[in-house]
Amino acid sequence: MYKYKYKYKYYLKHNKDNLIKIYIVIMRLIRYIPFLNMLSCIRYSHSSLPPVKKICRDCKFYIANNKECGRNPNVDLVTGKKSYNYASSLRNDETRCGNEAKYFEPNNYKFITEPYYFIKDWWFLLLVPLTIYLQILPLGK
Repeated sequence: MYKYKYKYKYYLKHNKDNLIKIYIVIMRLIRYIPFLNMLSCIRYSHSSLPPVKKICRDCKFYIANNKECGRNPNVDLVTGKKSYNYASSLRNDETRCGNEAKYFEPNNYKFITEPYYFIKDWWFLLLVPLTIYLQILPLGK
């Protein structure tokens, strides 16, 4: 019996029953997941929790580099150039967006807009690795 102790066949033969038992236990636990999810929803649905405040930076109309709202631009009739109001002034004015953020729409493309405005404002930082690479490149030849 001990000569097969470290062999694969011995291990597989005697531990197959244990693996089946573990599998059965996991399957039994998995069927309780929807119930646990329902309990977590009930737990966090108290009315005592404060409502989530809508923030301009999460809105799809927010122009991050200028802190402006792009929902209703003011168009110059002579040049056709668009100018935007500051988001803070629109949120303070109840006749426009207001404190409740009447015209708020969530930004579903935040993973694109945030890097875009970062590169637009800090493009010169990208030159540092490029210059280092160009200085090291001749040394490799």
